[in-house]
Amino acid sequence: MKLCIESDVRGVAVMTSSIDKSIASELIDGGIGVVFCNVSPAEKLVSTISIDYQRGIAQAIEHIVGLGHRRAAVIAGPDDNRTAITIKDALVAGLKKRDVNPLPVISSNYRIDAGASAVRAILSTPGKPTAIFCGSDLIALGAMSVLEEAGVGIPEDISVIGIDDISFAFLARPPLTTIRVPRERVGTTAFEALDRMLKLKRRKGAEYYLEKELVIRRSTTTAR
Repeated sequence: MKLCIESDVRGVAVMTSSIDKSIASELIDGGIGVVFCNVSPAEKLVSTISIDYQRGIAQAIEHIVGLGHRRAAVIAGPDDNRTAITIKDALVAGLKKRDVNPLPVISSNYRIDAGASAVRAILSTPGKPTAIFCGSDLIALGAMSVLEEAGVGIPEDISVIGIDDISFAFLARPPLTTIRVPRERVGTTAFEALDRMLKLKRRKGAEYYLEKELVIRRSTTTAR
């Protein structure tokens, strides 16, 4: 942060919801415009990009329900991450609304090994789900690796859905059904938000909204 201020940086895009607010305050106090993602409301020198997970999650739930699934597990991100909590709550509420039993609901981390550990726990319990919603593609990839090791067919036995649509998602075996984050639009919007804000005399920030969408690949199919 000190380097940004000393180097006369005019604007910074912070594309994570896990940030120490004191760091953000240091930038703003230094007169640097900031764009956050899913964190702060707009104010002077602060614009925010809110990614609407609701649309993509609703599409994913409708997709799974339409395939006949009635038992679904949720492997969410960490409980200290605002975005992870938003996604978990939306998944649980949406599944219950469609009479799908969201059990178990496990909080983990955005890592492959976290998804692997969570699936081992799921497979050790009775009443296995026919679908697993994962809070990120990395979690999903870890989950899929353990399912394969255990001889569980994907998607024949258990369908798997991720979130993000990272570059490895379509290279998974089978290719991963996922809720896509419009990454290029996030970057473009962040640049445009900084440019517009810094051109204003009062440097007042604004709020921008982007939607997610479901990308259906071969990791989901009809429930048995």
